[in-house]
Amino acid sequence: MMRFRVFKKKRYQLVLTGFVCLVIGFIAGWEGEIFYEYNMMEVTRPNIVSRGHEKLINPLLECEVGADRLRQQQLKPFKNKVKQLIAERIKDKTAAKISVYFRDLDDGMTFNINGNEEYSPASLGKLPIMMAYFKLAENDPGLLKKKLKYDGKLDKAKEQYFKPNVTLEAGKSYTIDELIYRMIAYSDNNAWRILLDHIDTDYLNSVVIDLGAAFLTGPRGEPQVTVKSYSIFLRVLYNASYLNDEMSEKALEYLETIEFPFGIASSIPLDITVVNKFGERYARYGNEKQLHDFGIVYYPNSPYILCIMVKGDDFTKMAPILHEISQLIYAEVDAQHKASDRIH
Repeated sequence: MMRFRVFKKKRYQLVLTGFVCLVIGFIAGWEGEIFYEYNMMEVTRPNIVSRGHEKLINPLLECEVGADRLRQQQLKPFKNKVKQLIAERIKDKTAAKISVYFRDLDDGMTFNINGNEEYSPASLGKLPIMMAYFKLAENDPGLLKKKLKYDGKLDKAKEQYFKPNVTLEAGKSYTIDELIYRMIAYSDNNAWRILLDHIDTDYLNSVVIDLGAAFLTGPRGEPQVTVKSYSIFLRVLYNASYLNDEMSEKALEYLETIEFPFGIASSIPLDITVVNKFGERYARYGNEKQLHDFGIVYYPNSPYILCIMVKGDDFTKMAPILHEISQLIYAEVDAQHKASDRIH
């Protein structure tokens, strides 16, 4: 059974210019300058106080990084199994680079493998655009009902390897809300282009800066992200710490409907909710391709973030890697929790 889960203003800051590169450059190939600095402890246990799960969100009331530090060996057996799988896929040349970021969203346990490796954001750049529109809609609910027309002159969906199952019709108008849904659920590049053309890019940059996200510059000036730097978008949605509860829930519901049967969700039992966003990228130089999937797996009483980024030369070989890693991690989380339940 196949599974479906379902900017052109003056450059007044280099950081702002960097995000313009992110949202435009990931498809159009536009270049710019980005500076980035990000530090995170390898394995930590913060003090987290939340209001409690309300569906897909878990509003955050307090979060303090405690002085206590998880003993590294508690996660080593888990992390090492993922490292071994990655090593095997690199050795058999299924992929050239693989990065993984894992974070338990309730107690904050986290690890990463190749966490500083740089990748193109690709379609992952669509998530902050959705968040920017939803932030505006908090004060202007009528915004999402405004209609925009797709003229059909440029079909950006043709560039996609994993093409949308549903596409925009030339000459038809769509509400902003529907365009956001199609951009996320179907990863429709035409919906993305229309939305990008109708938002103030200075505002879009300010949203990313408010979130504390930061991005890198690749060797040829192209925008780059890491598994660690991008995961912040999922965390702030889950904790409803930037958008209000209603809009955070709406964003996660749209991410829950994504049609991508090869990624994180493909290895998770159907009764467990998964929200995710995948991205694909053809390199402008050479034969390198990239495939990514970022998601939240709502394991009962212990949801976790899983972010996977892969570089290789064949999408058909790279896609199963997303499934394998997700399968391994889910099996480990499930086994540990069931063992703990038996003890208690």
